[in-house]
Amino acid sequence: MIRLEELVSVTSGHAFRGSLANLAAGGMKLIRPSDLDNFDETKIGGYALNAPVLSLNDGDILLSNRGKFRAAIMTHPGEYVLPASIFILKVRDERILPQYLVAFFNSRRGQATLASAATQSYIPALTKSVLGEMQIAVPPIERQRQIAGMAADVATQRKLALEQIAANEEIMHQVMEKEK
Repeated sequence: MIRLEELVSVTSGHAFRGSLANLAAGGMKLIRPSDLDNFDETKIGGYALNAPVLSLNDGDILLSNRGKFRAAIMTHPGEYVLPASIFILKVRDERILPQYLVAFFNSRRGQATLASAATQSYIPALTKSVLGEMQIAVPPIERQRQIAGMAADVATQRKLALEQIAANEEIMHQVMEKEK
């Protein structure tokens, strides 16, 4: 077991003063915590914001730090705006694969580890210091690749299943429209 701070650097996004709901369209790509479910950077919307832009790289890990803890990995580097409710983890140790860390954080074991480290309030929250102290199992790289591959397969299956459900719902709605 290794402390996470030995493997990654952790920063956070921008602390906004106010709600991020109902933003006008614009050129700033804003990643919200809810975007980390079934994450696809190509679908991130552009908004009119006055906020600092972060340069995210391939392999950077995004981890929501309040409420439901979600993790995702960047595969399309670029300039993004992130709220303070998302941590950016940059792997700095070759003993760990970013894909494995994302698989760990999203696993039941990872979620339990994050939940036990979170503040016990109405909305659970992680601090950078508590996250850094978290102990992470670091299996051999080949085993990490296997685990990350399994997690990617499950994510693909989940995405396909959700698309099939949406298609079936659309067919059902069209059939019901013909019954008027």
